[in-house]
Amino acid sequence: MSIQGPSRPAGSHTLRGDLDHKSRSELTSELLTLVRCGDPEEARALRARVVVLHLDVAESVAWRYRSRGQDHQDLVQVARLGLIAAAERFDPDRGPFLAYAVPTMVGHVKRHFRDHGWVVRPPRQIQEKQADIARAQDELTQVLNRRPTVADVASFLGLTPGEVQEARDIAGCFQPASLDAALTHSDNDLNGLLGEQEPQLDSIEALATIIPACRQLPDSERRLLYLRFFKLCSQEEIAAEFGMSQMQVSRWLRRTLGQLKETIGEMDPGQASRSTAPA
Repeated sequence: MSIQGPSRPAGSHTLRGDLDHKSRSELTSELLTLVRCGDPEEARALRARVVVLHLDVAESVAWRYRSRGQDHQDLVQVARLGLIAAAERFDPDRGPFLAYAVPTMVGHVKRHFRDHGWVVRPPRQIQEKQADIARAQDELTQVLNRRPTVADVASFLGLTPGEVQEARDIAGCFQPASLDAALTHSDNDLNGLLGEQEPQLDSIEALATIIPACRQLPDSERRLLYLRFFKLCSQEEIAAEFGMSQMQVSRWLRRTLGQLKETIGEMDPGQASRSTAPA
């Protein structure tokens, strides 16, 4: 991964000052245009600022795919990797950045589900429980004149709230089509992702942790993440490069993402700002 942590070119305004005078889209366009004119080091810094401007969009993409059996923070990290990849590959002549970045982030999240989610029919016990829950929800909606809560359904069926929620979460893992329904790329969807406010400048810390955390991984794990999330190689292609099976690659990806998450959790606040060497 070649993007450095967020730093600004000499003589540039602060990010906060820029946002006081320009909208996010205007500033993004300006930064990406400057990428073409700068040297490699300055280009990396400019792309990093573009990533910082859109970290909240990555969070929103991850949020759209919650409750589908995958850890939410894992999805956030995957979406951020997609955002970094989008900033690195984007061509300003091909339209707005978000029109490219959002599908890129969504693609990364979907690949994560294909890597780690289930794509077979759920066990019969889960299917039966799901059918009971669906019937209970319909009946309770009519009786209560509102959408029943998890506790309502659990009480009606004689289950614990945890059992009801677990059945819902597990069922979501067996519905690949639901991933496509979670997010399309219309203007309304982009507006919903962006909201009405500019991004929180605190989110610069998120970028300042994920990149240094990647740098702490062994070379082979960094190569793995690069191939999967930046080169967009399939697991089969990665398996061929490393001389292993597709299943081994899938398990390796899971372990590496877990290691990345653990590293981020252990990093001290000042460690990110001290890490500026290229990955």
